[in-house]
Amino acid sequence: WIFLMPHDIHVMLQRPVTSAWPIQQRSQNCTFRGSRKTGNGARVRLQTATQQEKYKNLNCSVILDKEFAENPMGKFYYINTLLGDTKVAFNPRGDHPECHRLPEILKMGTVPAMLEDEYMQYTFRPIPGIKGPTWDVVLDQMQYYLTENEARLAALAQDANLWISDLETCMTSDMGVILEGVHHDYQK
Repeated sequence: WIFLMPHDIHVMLQRPVTSAWPIQQRSQNCTFRGSRKTGNGARVRLQTATQQEKYKNLNCSVILDKEFAENPMGKFYYINTLLGDTKVAFNPRGDHPECHRLPEILKMGTVPAMLEDEYMQYTFRPIPGIKGPTWDVVLDQMQYYLTENEARLAALAQDANLWISDLETCMTSDMGVILEGVHHDYQK
């Protein structure tokens, strides 16, 4: 995960964990913007699922561009405006199961919505979020959280922000141990 941290977010978001915009005050229910080219069709399936009549009330925004890096919003706008004003952000598979999008979502205190995947079992503690085996299951859960249990959604958002903060602390500590070992070996 050390290489999967958000590309530009370290420069843009040097802020305390507790400063994420409260989930109850965010105007967008759910969003995703990314490339149509990656994800083995997972992103197109997500877009199709959100367009079903039974999920129209969620008012989700799923935009697939030719290339995400070429989209006119730019990464700063995407991270700070779109993710920062969204309660739930979709995290569909990209070229790999895990990618930089998940840390971006977590760092903003936004709740990730994602398909269950094996890699999630191997983290230091479960990744907080709305998870399911299919997008329909994930969307049903989202509908429940957004319409009937916003308190639990707010708790998931707080868990998301704390999870990424703990990961960064762990990575910093691990890197310190690695560099100390290299320094010790170099002095021999």
